[in-house]
Amino acid sequence: MMQLTNEEIKAYLRRLDIDDVSPPTKDYLFELHRSHIRNVPWETVDIVAGRPASIDERQSVRLILEGRSGYCFHLNGAFSSLLASLGYKISRHRAGVQPLGEQPRVNSSTLG
Repeated sequence: MMQLTNEEIKAYLRRLDIDDVSPPTKDYLFELHRSHIRNVPWETVDIVAGRPASIDERQSVRLILEGRSGYCFHLNGAFSSLLASLGYKISRHRAGVQPLGEQPRVNSSTLG
């Protein structure tokens, strides 16, 4: 998992409207999560404009630091990089969204 530099961490926290880096605690995690939801909206502009952004971790973090955001995979990827850089233990899991009544498109048989 990508580690953010100290400068990137500080810039990310400014984007979240959080002043200080704190040790990884449950309370700080909740504060980070609430602030991320409040300050980094889900955004589809690039897709609609025909310029889909890469889901690369570095690119996802760059979107956030430049005042942008992205789809769920950008938001979750960047946020997980921030959390890992702050000392939280992170594990990633594949997921998928299917319309009601359809068969899952991401499941254990497709997880190579």
